[in-house]
Amino acid sequence: PARYRRALAQMYRTATHAVSIPLPRAGGGAVSLALADQPWKVQVSPYNTPFKHIRMLPAGHCMLVSSSGRRLFQWWKLAERLVDVPGRFEERIDHFRDLFEDAVRLRLRNDVDTGVTLSGGLDSGSVYGAARKLQKVNAVRTATTDEAKNFRTFSVSFPGNALDEYPWAAQCIRFWDDEARTEVIRPAPGLFPELIDDIIWYQEAPVWSASILVYHMLYRHIASLGTRVFLEGHGGDELFGGYRDEVRLAVETYAARGIDLDHTRGRIFAFSRDRQTARPDYGKGRASNAALGSF
Repeated sequence: PARYRRALAQMYRTATHAVSIPLPRAGGGAVSLALADQPWKVQVSPYNTPFKHIRMLPAGHCMLVSSSGRRLFQWWKLAERLVDVPGRFEERIDHFRDLFEDAVRLRLRNDVDTGVTLSGGLDSGSVYGAARKLQKVNAVRTATTDEAKNFRTFSVSFPGNALDEYPWAAQCIRFWDDEARTEVIRPAPGLFPELIDDIIWYQEAPVWSASILVYHMLYRHIASLGTRVFLEGHGGDELFGGYRDEVRLAVETYAARGIDLDHTRGRIFAFSRDRQTARPDYGKGRASNAALGSF
């Protein structure tokens, strides 16, 4: 692992395109690792990696490797598992809310210390809000004994920095009167350089944003408290329309379908306005109280 880590660090920091990593197993030898010609363009295909001749498995696939060779096959086909959705728009909202809250309930149902991370965005805010709503009606239970259980909330703040998103998370926390059960981590920027080698080791490839440094610091802190299970808003990546273009697309789609937006237009455009004015240089503003209240 140490050799691998140092080799990756050498590639990223010096723009070296190929390194030879000694193998620790008996007999010696080495494995060559080479960067692609343009490793920053790996997302042209979702299955590329920054390394030559190394690809990720396609979604819904797995690979069996044996002495006789390897076999790739698809085990999950989305087209075979499509479901019928309600015909009316309002019914779809209700149906989605029921599915979402039930998904959160099931993932909180365990017998270990559990947490929820809250960034201030719509995804993590929705997960957090659903979790607190479920707890309010005594629906957050342990798996084995079916006893009522609690969970902790974790967030990150960089006080005084223009990119600090905690004020938006704080709106959610105050709404649920949750200050006593929330732990806010305030990382010292000077600690980030020390994390770079560890980040390279865990990620095994260049990452899209320096925010990964914050994630690792937050996750280490949560784990140090004994919390190994937590819910968060990553993965879905703005599932609830958090990006500005998605808000505009939603409005245009509703208008094209002739859906009456009179009762929601004010909230939608208040949300869109805040997205454009809260943090114009960063590209991702946060919703206003009115928009958050629409959930």
